[in-house]
Amino acid sequence: MGTEFRRIDKRFCFVAMLFCTVLTACSVQKSQQKQDWLKSYKKQVVISCMKPANTATLQSDISESMNMEVMGDTFYIREADNLGKEYSNQIQPAEILDYSGKKALINGCLEYNNSKALDDLARSAYRSYLTGRKQISKKVNDP
Repeated sequence: MGTEFRRIDKRFCFVAMLFCTVLTACSVQKSQQKQDWLKSYKKQVVISCMKPANTATLQSDISESMNMEVMGDTFYIREADNLGKEYSNQIQPAEILDYSGKKALINGCLEYNNSKALDDLARSAYRSYLTGRKQISKKVNDP
């Protein structure tokens, strides 16, 4: 009886450890997906903010396609695109006379990328994205 109990105890411990490992792995994967989505959203905002610079690099860059693959929803790509364009329009020309009214566009866009305001907007968009996915999933699963 004692030996049989030890075998069951060892099996239980093994199954419990396996379960915890799988649960942890799923949690880490969801966290990574969230971080990837948030980064792609913010990158898309910066790309759109820099578009007025109209550089050859931006014209041949595939970053927007990569962001679309991660985000997976054109609504949020367009939202990020509009946000970047709006911010770009808010950047004021330099007050230094040597630059004759030109904008420090890239500096402004990069500053916005690192701002708490954009972090908050990206998190809000992600919550909205998840809510939309849950609603779609519910409609598909409910006949």
